[in-house]
Amino acid sequence: MVRQIALTMNDGERLAVLATLAGMSQGAYAAHVVEQHLRARWEGELPMGAREALGVLVARSADVVGLAQEVAAIGRLFNQVARHVHVHGTLPPGSSLARIEREFNLARMKVAGTLAGLDEAAAALRERL
Repeated sequence: MVRQIALTMNDGERLAVLATLAGMSQGAYAAHVVEQHLRARWEGELPMGAREALGVLVARSADVVGLAQEVAAIGRLFNQVARHVHVHGTLPPGSSLARIEREFNLARMKVAGTLAGLDEAAAALRERL
């Protein structure tokens, strides 16, 4: 399994020096350090079902990112209403406001459902770990 990490400039330089001193490539040295750290923090195998629970949690997290994008789009609609009020001194036509209200309420329900699902997935993961 391939993973990528981001390091600060200073940490990248430290990694290069330590890897050279150990006679290893930077990638091999980084993998070695991470593996040692993880083994020190967690001995043994993950409990049965933990990988599946983690997968659900990751999938739910992706849902949250999607919802954040939807909420941002609704925020842009609110900004358009504010701009219209600022320029024209009146609210936009009622149909525009009704559409924004519908989209806002739908997003609010999606957010509540997704967060509830995320809470359930996290609780299931905590039980398995």
